Amino acid sequence: MFVASQLTPEHKYLIISLVTIGYSLTEFAVMGGYCYTMMDLAPDFVGILQGMNKTVGLAPGFITPLIIAVLAPHVSNL
Repeated sequence: MFVASQLTPEHKYLIISLVTIGYSLTEFAVMGGYCYTMMDLAPDFVGILQGMNKTVGLAPGFITPLIIAVLAPHVSNL
């Protein structure tokens, strides 16, 4: 992703290719790893485990804006 961010707009097809490959490899690693591990460890509770896992994993997405709002209360145009 860093390489794609440093390229100019003239390399748009290379940027699209790098982002696509990056996301594909990430999804391959995720589906080959922890998703199946949870199914092996507790097949009866996999839905609950994945719900807790996603909640913890996505928590920074809604906690970070709250922290930024507290740290910079008078800034309106970041």
